[in-house]
Amino acid sequence: MKAVIHKYKEINIGKYKSVKHFELVSCDGKQVLTDLINLSTDRQFAKSSPVYWLKIHNGKKWSNAVTGLFKVPDFRNVFFGDLRRKTDLVLAHYEINPNGSEISLHVYPKHYPYNKFLTPSQVGQKIVSLLHKKTVSRV
Repeated sequence: MKAVIHKYKEINIGKYKSVKHFELVSCDGKQVLTDLINLSTDRQFAKSSPVYWLKIHNGKKWSNAVTGLFKVPDFRNVFFGDLRRKTDLVLAHYEINPNGSEISLHVYPKHYPYNKFLTPSQVGQKIVSLLHKKTVSRV
């Protein structure tokens, strides 16, 4: 299972309060997401209540949200979501700094390792255990 890593840099910094637009800087592998993405804070209209909503740009306008990004417990600035109805796993590392935010989206195509009936918090707990294993094995 190899991730396709998309790295984005914020554009039009400070223009909007609850929405940030990002432009693709690099992609390690076959590009899954668009060159422009939109990250907006959750306004609590959905029952799922993610921290952020991810949208892609289809060339003319922004899509509906392609996924919600949920906080991964125990990891600072790490979020997860899915694409195509729990088919592709998305891990996001989101860094906010004064010169503009950066986000890395790790997309695991055709790999959503858990069944379709787990809640976001249960998936987050499983991802935490995987991340801890990776961290421990690197040391």
